[in-house]
Amino acid sequence: MRPRASDAIDIVEASYDIEANTTEWLANLLRVAAPTLDRGMGCMATLSAGWLNGELAVRGMTLEGAAQDLPGKFGEASQKVPSTEIAQTTETCAGKVGSLYEFRDQMQETHAILTEYIGCKDILGVWALDPNLTGVHISAPSKRIVKLTAPERMLLQRLAVHITAGSRLRFSLSNSLPEPVGLGEALLEPKQWRISEVAEDVKDRALLNAVRQEAARVDRARGKLRREDPEAALALWQGLVRGRWSLIDWFDTDGRRFVLAKPNAPKFGDPRGLTEAEQQVTAYAAQGESGKMIGYRFGLAPQRVSDLLKSAMRKLGASTQAQLVEKMRGMPFAERASDEATSISSHTSLPVVGPLTKAERDRRHG
Repeated sequence: MRPRASDAIDIVEASYDIEANTTEWLANLLRVAAPTLDRGMGCMATLSAGWLNGELAVRGMTLEGAAQDLPGKFGEASQKVPSTEIAQTTETCAGKVGSLYEFRDQMQETHAILTEYIGCKDILGVWALDPNLTGVHISAPSKRIVKLTAPERMLLQRLAVHITAGSRLRFSLSNSLPEPVGLGEALLEPKQWRISEVAEDVKDRALLNAVRQEAARVDRARGKLRREDPEAALALWQGLVRGRWSLIDWFDTDGRRFVLAKPNAPKFGDPRGLTEAEQQVTAYAAQGESGKMIGYRFGLAPQRVSDLLKSAMRKLGASTQAQLVEKMRGMPFAERASDEATSISSHTSLPVVGPLTKAERDRRHG
């Protein structure tokens, strides 16, 4: 099975679903993504919470079309892999998509152990993780070596951007949403894209106008374009607006639809004199992400990304981008996971949940 562009906007919408609780959200995200990712052995998704006592921790897990013992096999395999190689593997792959086979030279022991325990030749991975290793990791085992074409890789990379942003939003929100005042920075009415409410501390009208324009673009992506030209629709819906906001649907008690601009920028420590925007682009450049994909992630023009990288280079005394990347590798991105998290080696103790039934989804949406 190959990635299906026609499902792209469905996956993006599932990423930003704020109505469901975290367990439902993860299960439904995987249900929608599985037709694109499944390589014949099902899929498993884990919600990563960063590091806990030297191990990668998870806050939730779900399966779609996979054997029920798959989490146990992953857990057993992870106990055999040296902790240093697990850390190297995770940090190498964070924010990337591709097959485990592609990284076999860097992680020979990990590849051999995982494929032996899972009973596969390769694993398609979507590591939709922020630099602090929080986010969603989706694994799709395969009986064959996974080879992605350039368009397929681009599709999955863009989807990973939205899954990362959606999970970051999920970490910042409670399961029940209050009235929109104070929840976000701008509330828009979709019919005329008029901003009806703005947080008191937002003064920059140019930024608000950017939100209004981006909201209209997102609505185009969600309309007929999603079926007529899904790749163009996905290109329209960028990860953030000006590196700051995610756009999400919000329905009031009368069922009226609004679009909420919710602050959702990734947080980094140790700024070393860099602005927030400079930190954002350099952090992902340090992970090997291209300028084009960084622009898509943060809703920035390519020239803006280039200017921010050059500015960061001047501040950090780097004469080349390679030197800049090396300096950024020392930034303390990783934070300790919350007490709600469970170590990755304890997969078998996590509840495995399925997606909502059609009746449950219809009831939830009234």
